Amino acid sequence: MKSNIVIVALTVIILTIITFLLYDLHTSSENEITNRFNAQQLTAANQIAREIKSFLCKRAQGIEILSSLTSLQQQEMKPLISDIQNYFGHVKDNNVKAISVYDEKGTILYSTAKAVIGRNYRQLDYFQWAMKKENKGKQFISSLIQKTDNKTQPLAYFRFLIVSPIYQVQANKFVGIITETIDLKEVLTSFLPLVSPYTAKENVWILDEDGTVLFQSEHPEMVLRNIKQRDQSCMKCHTSFDYVERILTAKKGNFEYRLKEKPKKLASFTSLEFKNISWTIVLNLPSEEVTGFLAKQNRSTLILIGLIALVLIGGSLKIYQSNRLKVKAEENVKELREKQTFNLILESAGEGIFGLDLNGYHTFVNPAAAALLGYKIEELVGKHSHSIWHYALPTGEPYPCEDCHIYATLHDGTSHSGEEYFWRKDGTGFSVDFSTTPVLENDKVIGAVVIFRDITERKKMKISLLQQLNFSKALNEIANIIVSSEDSSAILEKTTDILGEALSVARCLIYDANFTTNKLTAFSERLDPKSSDIKPTKGVYPIDVFISGITEMRKTKQYLTSHFDNINPVLLKDHSDKILHEQMSIKSALWYPFAFYPDGYHILVLNETHHKREWTNEEVNFLDSVSYQVSIALEKIRLLEAKKHSDEEIKMLATSLKRINECVSITDNENTILFVNEAFLKTYGYSEEEVLGKNITIVSSLNSPLKAVGEVLPATLQGGWNGELINRRKDGSEFPIYLSTTIIEKKDGKPEYLIGIAIDITERKQAERELIKAKEKAENANSVKDGFIQNISHEIRTPLNGILGMTSVIKEIFSPYITEEEATFFEAIDKSSRRIIRTVDMILNFSRLQSNDFTIAPQEINLSSICEKLCAEFQEAAKQASLELTYEDNLGDVILYADEYTVTHSISDLLDNAIRFTKKGFVKVSLFAGTNNEVKLEIKDSGIGIKEAYLEHLFEPYRQEDMGYSRAYEGVGLGLPLAKKFLELNNASISVVSKKGEGTTFTVAFVKTMNPKKEIAVPKKIINNSIPAVRERNETVLIVEDDLINRNMITRFLKGYYHSLSVSSSDEALHTLKTNSVDIILMDISIRGSKNGLELTEELKALKEYQLIPVIAVTAHAFDQDRKNASEAGCDAFLPKPFTKESLLQIIGKFI
Repeated sequence: MKSNIVIVALTVIILTIITFLLYDLHTSSENEITNRFNAQQLTAANQIAREIKSFLCKRAQGIEILSSLTSLQQQEMKPLISDIQNYFGHVKDNNVKAISVYDEKGTILYSTAKAVIGRNYRQLDYFQWAMKKENKGKQFISSLIQKTDNKTQPLAYFRFLIVSPIYQVQANKFVGIITETIDLKEVLTSFLPLVSPYTAKENVWILDEDGTVLFQSEHPEMVLRNIKQRDQSCMKCHTSFDYVERILTAKKGNFEYRLKEKPKKLASFTSLEFKNISWTIVLNLPSEEVTGFLAKQNRSTLILIGLIALVLIGGSLKIYQSNRLKVKAEENVKELREKQTFNLILESAGEGIFGLDLNGYHTFVNPAAAALLGYKIEELVGKHSHSIWHYALPTGEPYPCEDCHIYATLHDGTSHSGEEYFWRKDGTGFSVDFSTTPVLENDKVIGAVVIFRDITERKKMKISLLQQLNFSKALNEIANIIVSSEDSSAILEKTTDILGEALSVARCLIYDANFTTNKLTAFSERLDPKSSDIKPTKGVYPIDVFISGITEMRKTKQYLTSHFDNINPVLLKDHSDKILHEQMSIKSALWYPFAFYPDGYHILVLNETHHKREWTNEEVNFLDSVSYQVSIALEKIRLLEAKKHSDEEIKMLATSLKRINECVSITDNENTILFVNEAFLKTYGYSEEEVLGKNITIVSSLNSPLKAVGEVLPATLQGGWNGELINRRKDGSEFPIYLSTTIIEKKDGKPEYLIGIAIDITERKQAERELIKAKEKAENANSVKDGFIQNISHEIRTPLNGILGMTSVIKEIFSPYITEEEATFFEAIDKSSRRIIRTVDMILNFSRLQSNDFTIAPQEINLSSICEKLCAEFQEAAKQASLELTYEDNLGDVILYADEYTVTHSISDLLDNAIRFTKKGFVKVSLFAGTNNEVKLEIKDSGIGIKEAYLEHLFEPYRQEDMGYSRAYEGVGLGLPLAKKFLELNNASISVVSKKGEGTTFTVAFVKTMNPKKEIAVPKKIINNSIPAVRERNETVLIVEDDLINRNMITRFLKGYYHSLSVSSSDEALHTLKTNSVDIILMDISIRGSKNGLELTEELKALKEYQLIPVIAVTAHAFDQDRKNASEAGCDAFLPKPFTKESLLQIIGKFI
């Protein structure tokens, strides 16, 4: 019996203790939740204050930029309306309800709210503030806008104005204000979801510094009323005003208050300081919404206690009936109590709760924990916890069990809390806020209870808020740069730096895409300083490289993204994805177009080079804001530069017109003189009083051409006239002038003033007459010089041809009797003669080059073939000098567009020099590809080399390294200068590298032609280049040559090969042709008779009976122009004197 009483007593005591503990737990939980909520709500209030301040800052900066536009300062309505509409179109979705422009009297000139245009608000406080000069460049926040004029019901819109004065920059004159109308209610509505998902606009108050209510969505009747007035109407709701004093005296804090018949509310407040305003932001929430769930849990607990009490009482009654049943009932009641209590707590808890034994295995898991981890309860109970949901760090790296903060409780027996990262069954992870409590038995740790909650959304919100703050800071910095700088380059470079840092992107650039110039120009570039391997790409590129993407953005005005594993289809059209993702190694790219203009637009470019990146909506919106700010800055700078340029032009024009040496006059449309400069008065001999107001015809002369005089005024009114006239001075003397006229137009495009600029050309006319005489004299001198040069060439080549020819004849006749030593005498004659020819040619060619009288005939030539032919020709000379001459062609056929004669001559001179100045070793000729579509020819020798000091004089005419009596090598010092000038005529360059005693390398760089190689048709007639055998043939050769020696020499050369007829004049030639059958004609150009050789050839080619006879020009006129003249006259081939027997027979063999 006693035991039963003890059991009942203990039961009552336990119930009492449990009840007390539950009440204490409820009270402490309510206090803790309230404190945490107050801290969170104060943070939310601070965030709302920052967001409102950031919003006001951006709007103030925008309206400050608008106030600086020329259209507003000059109040030019058409551009003003355009600028305001463009700006309003961009910001109207950002809680801006209207933009208005006032004149200096307070009347609204223009507003996007049409109903207010024409109204006057001069008496209002914000306009009076703006008129004060000390407020220039500042902004003002107005009080709320009244909804009606009914003072008994002062309801108001939740709207206010941001005001900025407008001053003309140059005159420093106040010309009006510009305002933005802001809806405070909409601003708060847009910010609240970002700040706290539990806060609505009904929970927000806004007070000004003296206690006037500016915003109270729940009680709009309070707006514009002061909370300190405490009148009879206030006493209907309030029981105390203690919290009012706390709000007005402290900067921030928390408080509780209760209105009559209303639940208690928890409130937090903070201050907002900006420009002229000092607001207090108050957030409140009914206490029951914060701690109401505790009351529900308390009721559930009381019901549970009641059930337990009933069970205990029922069990006690049963104990009285039977000890056995009593014991059993006791055990059942105890088990039921523990199980029901524990299960009810676990199942009703919103947080995840599970138990661990000392080895980390789950002993129990509540439904919330299983749901958060994505498992069923039975899949977790009895399983090792760490290996299921805590096996790795967020980075994917393994997380050792011994480092786990949760497991620390099992080892040290103390509670732990903080943030961790759990893994779900599907492999996804999430951040949690956890706390662990050790389970003790006899003061020993036997396990632990873990409580956790998913904080993913909270972290996302925190990250989003930090990102918004970062973006707001970046936009403020960019706006400050735009306001403070007028240098477009500095603005773009600093904007790129700020943008790249705010987005933490590897590479950030601003480009200009101009379709007129077909150029994609990078203005600025920012590389991530943390990544040293990122290469700069700033430069100028053809738009064609990215034509598909650039054209698409111009068409759609939408941004474009592309990733290495998800390429934008637009880039696949022109294969620019290869450049972007392969050549430039860009993983993700975003191109954002902005600031469109007729010829193109600008682009913000973001590149990630190390990893793929998906761009969020917040980042794209940030780019939109940045691009808009930069667009305004560029337009502002453009207008300022245009105005500055215009002001400078006007100032310069005014100064120039006064001081200009030409005679300047300005008249109206009827030619009445309005202005003349000092030069005009000095030239015409008038004073300013004598000409102003007079007609410009006061200076006209009757000797001017009537037609020209009649054209001046009509042509000027149409745009301008220029020409020569005769004018008359005050003293009656006349003089020639050159007159240029133009007009100054009105805004409607019609002429307002006529400007005339007259130049006294008396001296110029005299100079022209003298110049004509000098020109005629120079032309005559040039003609004499040309004749002299041609005669020099002809008179040297003709006798040399006779010398060489006759020498070869003598050598041929006496060849059986000539000794080896005597043979060298003939070679010396031949070599010396050719040296004379070469020297004369160089002097004459250089003379023609110096007088700009040398012309070339560019055509497609085969450089490889020319080099191969020249190397073959010089093989004998190299062999005689015991040198190895090699030719290496690395390109095959190389087609150039150049003059064959000058190119061949230059390469020949370089080869000749290499052999002459090399005593032993080699001469190597190489043809290979250079850079930038160049073909390079290198001539390298192992010769004597050139002193370093002489290299700078190498291409100067008439200079040699060794000069005077001691020089070891022949020449006049014209070879290399001539070669250099010949190459320059063909757009080629020459360079040299040499070291004395080691050798010299000349390198010639040719520009390769882009024309395709043409097919060369093979003629049906087979050309025979061989010399015919020594036997008499039936063909007859007519020799037309006026020099007897040369005529006899040619006849001797042909003896034994062809029949020959010889004449000395054109008349004899015609007679011989009429009486003889001739197969080929050897035609000298300078011959006696009624016609020269070319004229005779033209006549023969025009006659049907002679036009098929081949004519070979055999002449001492050996210039390239002579060759062209012969070809144009109809000659089939050209053989310059001096020539050899072999060359003569070979060229004849090509035709017969």
